[in-house]
Amino acid sequence: MVPPTIPVLASAALCAALGITALQGFTVGRARTEATLARQDGRYDDARRVLTAALRAAPDAWQAWSDLALTARSAWVFQQQPGQLAQSLDAYRRAAALNPDSAVPRAELARTLMVAGRFGEAGSAYRDALSRDPHSPGLHVAYAQTLEAAQDVPGALAQYRAAGAIDANEYSQDAERRLGTP
Repeated sequence: MVPPTIPVLASAALCAALGITALQGFTVGRARTEATLARQDGRYDDARRVLTAALRAAPDAWQAWSDLALTARSAWVFQQQPGQLAQSLDAYRRAAALNPDSAVPRAELARTLMVAGRFGEAGSAYRDALSRDPHSPGLHVAYAQTLEAAQDVPGALAQYRAAGAIDANEYSQDAERRLGTP
């Protein structure tokens, strides 16, 4: 027979665990909101500080890692802070590792690599994202734009066409006119 105190202790432990999880969720949610407002004002250091503090409390919060990556990418692009590129890439990779089924952090990693002119790595990241969401016309178009920037016209056209087959869009239609049929 199980002593009556065992179920009570188990229930208390479960409640404590749920309370911690809820607190972490609240902390991360609040930090993400504050960081978004700070980023909108161009206060990237403030956004980074808030997100870093939240990640100390909830290190597995992939959304906070993605927000940290976006913050670093924004500082790199808009404030010409070259060191932030590496932080952005690292944070997107961490977000992707924490959310293995999602295309989102992989697509953002690819977009960052594309902006950095690292087309080969961007293409690989887009393929990784597409393996998780093959029916996203936006991902196909973004990958096509990367291939086009890398001067892979046949590859770009194939991706534009894949996007157009999923959902007719102006990017795919324009690509047919611009790039022609190889």
